[in-house]
Amino acid sequence: MTADTIENTELWKNSLGSTDKKAEKLRSEFYTFRDKAKIITDRISSTLPGLTVHDISHLDALWEVGSLITGKNYPMNPLEGFILGGAILLHDAAMSFEAFEGGLDEVRRSTAWKDALAEETFKSPSLPEDELNDKADFIALRQLHSQQAEVLASRSWKYPDKNEEIFLIEDANLRNHFSKLIGQVASSHHWDIESILKLPQQVNPPPAFPSNWTADIVKIACILRCADAAHIDSSRAPDFLYALIKRSGVSLQHWQAQNRLSRVSSDNSDISGESIVYTSTSKFHSDESESWWVIYDTVSMIEKEIKACNTLLSSKDITCEKFKIKQVRGANAPLELSKHVPTEGWSPRKTEIHVSNIERLITNLGGTKLYGEGRDELEVAYREILQNSRDAIQARKLFDSESDGEIFVELMKDDNCTWLVVKDSGIGMSERIFTGPFLDFGTSFWSSSLVKSEFPGLLSSNFKSIGQFGIGFYSIFMIADEVKVSTRPWNLGQDNVMTLHFKNGLSLRPVFNSGTKSLYSSKYTTSISIKLKPKIVDFISNPEIKNNMMGCSDIKVKLFDYFSSICAALDVPIYFSEYGSVKKIHSGEISQDNCENFLRKISFNYINNDAAVMAKASEAASRMRPVIFRDKQVGFAAINAKFSNNGRDFLSINTIGGLPDTIHNRDSEYFVGYFDKTADSAKRNAKDYVAPPEVIEQWAKDQVKLLDMKKLTDQDRYGLASSLCYFRVDPIEIAQILISTGPNKRRFMSFKELAALSANTPLGFFISTYTATNHIDLHHAIRDVPGYALILPLLNSNFLSFELINNEPKDDFSLASCLNRAIKELGMFPCWTKIEKAATGHFGAMNFFTVKAE
Repeated sequence: MTADTIENTELWKNSLGSTDKKAEKLRSEFYTFRDKAKIITDRISSTLPGLTVHDISHLDALWEVGSLITGKNYPMNPLEGFILGGAILLHDAAMSFEAFEGGLDEVRRSTAWKDALAEETFKSPSLPEDELNDKADFIALRQLHSQQAEVLASRSWKYPDKNEEIFLIEDANLRNHFSKLIGQVASSHHWDIESILKLPQQVNPPPAFPSNWTADIVKIACILRCADAAHIDSSRAPDFLYALIKRSGVSLQHWQAQNRLSRVSSDNSDISGESIVYTSTSKFHSDESESWWVIYDTVSMIEKEIKACNTLLSSKDITCEKFKIKQVRGANAPLELSKHVPTEGWSPRKTEIHVSNIERLITNLGGTKLYGEGRDELEVAYREILQNSRDAIQARKLFDSESDGEIFVELMKDDNCTWLVVKDSGIGMSERIFTGPFLDFGTSFWSSSLVKSEFPGLLSSNFKSIGQFGIGFYSIFMIADEVKVSTRPWNLGQDNVMTLHFKNGLSLRPVFNSGTKSLYSSKYTTSISIKLKPKIVDFISNPEIKNNMMGCSDIKVKLFDYFSSICAALDVPIYFSEYGSVKKIHSGEISQDNCENFLRKISFNYINNDAAVMAKASEAASRMRPVIFRDKQVGFAAINAKFSNNGRDFLSINTIGGLPDTIHNRDSEYFVGYFDKTADSAKRNAKDYVAPPEVIEQWAKDQVKLLDMKKLTDQDRYGLASSLCYFRVDPIEIAQILISTGPNKRRFMSFKELAALSANTPLGFFISTYTATNHIDLHHAIRDVPGYALILPLLNSNFLSFELINNEPKDDFSLASCLNRAIKELGMFPCWTKIEKAATGHFGAMNFFTVKAE
């Protein structure tokens, strides 16, 4: 389409094509405006080559598509035509760097770009920097172009030689009166439909124009958004350009889809003339189905846009005429669309994956089916609530420098019911979040697209959410008969409090209301009130911690100690009120000054003041040191240097974001304190350390330097070697290994001593054949083997792992690996031998492996 053919469209004829002499001024100014806008929009293809055509041909075509939708003789005066024409020219112009005063640098300084880069880096951390930057450019320009369009008609460019200002609208009078309106209409094509009502319905003309040339800005905005949505055809993806530039993925699907489409036209089968139809020039084969579905989704969107605008134009607050076109043939009916956009070798059906019983899905995947039968349901639900509160508090600190943030946990009675209430002074939720991502099962708000518009700059900050999977809230219903959630944005007052009330446990339609400011103090922004199920009420009256170790009983603990252990490593302060008695349950940090108090919390007050556990904790506390990664504390621990094989002491804990994967079944086999780990799945079982191996290794080496080796028994040295092996640190100089050289002849020896002994007496150990994993067996009663020095393992750990590779133990800092190296360090060769099924242990036949230095 060219500038000449614009004049043949109905919208032009009814507006800027007027024979009125006053319209000539507007026509002339529009053509000058168009010439300059063309230069800017021509740059879009080089800035964002993956996009379909957005140049002047697209802009001109909107006059024709808009005329088709509005219909013949649609009321438009020349002033409205000028505003519409200007908005058409600018609506996509800012998708080029040249539309920004600072160009590429300005875009990359923007919060939108930084957030986009952070998001893309998180999704594809291995991509080269240039590719990540390009992806961020695309996302940022798509996000910024609407708001930038709003200022383009007002801003100027400097002519370099004369330092003169150049404007898109040359006439100062027109620019002063209409540049802001034109920018707002251009920007509005990316607004939600309700926001269009923010635009003025009537703007009166300046004195130089006829008084009846009033401009309906809402009407103009609706024309732009419908015409822009509906312009999809091969002019947007011309043949040679489609062939010239190789594309892939979503970009290819959009190009292929539009390349096949003919110009949109009236549907001749509709005698009312209220329908439009899209047709294609060729069929879509099965391997092109994704491109066909792009057309279907777009056609459905176009009809939705047209219907929404017509509804808006016919509302009681708007007095302008509706558009003639009311529907698009084939929208929401794939088979109907395939008559006009045909397929070959396949038939389009609405076969999207769907969930027929979403309530059952949430119950299964948000409850015991996910976390496992027998899991401590109160621990899981409480942990998930704390996680959400913590994320909200840390997010608020980025926007409110005066916010300290805290969580208040309250257990209270009300009409013979027990309620658990958790309040936080976090960032709170807007209605969009509260009724959107918050209730969207499987979608974490912190990873949703909404976070960029609600909290610009959050993604590119150092904020890192604990929540990842978007299902934590629904775990609450494992313990709840009734739930009330109240919230407000942190920067709004109590009158903005909203509440969702789940009256009978999990419901897909909770009751929503607003203005419930009496529910909690103005200090807090979000409150979750849980009416506890009877079985949970029974549990909290006498909490029990599982031990799950042979010969050990489960442990009864106080409720305060139970709740304290769950939040002991969290990075926000927490207060706890048990039926009115308020205590500070956690300070929000762990340091050398309070590490003994931390150990007291995670061990349920040193397991009810057990003397041996208290002594071990006291010794380890002096050596506890922070583990720092990327300027963040991701652990605080001391390596275990005390031999113990007497059951659980609960002095260590694995956390995910400062919250434990479990408070049950814990001991300090390898360390005392805590380490933060990643989650293996939505179940939030601890997997890998957050800190990389080199950081953990350095921490372990520093721990060795803090130890007084003279105070360690031989058994302690064996235990320390097991811990070092676990943390991938060589224990060869530290370990003492217990051996038997005959009846009642047992002693500890270093690896160097063992290597020397093996020159005369072969060393040996047993490996069970019961499992496929090679591991030195300690579950047998054999205490000596004639003719051999028998290694007697003391603790079941990866220090006992054993795997021969090319007839040598795998180099993994295990006992066998260290022994192999010790023999080599004496200048001898370790010769390994296997004796099949040499004896029988508790789990059946055992192989006997020996090594001799030669």
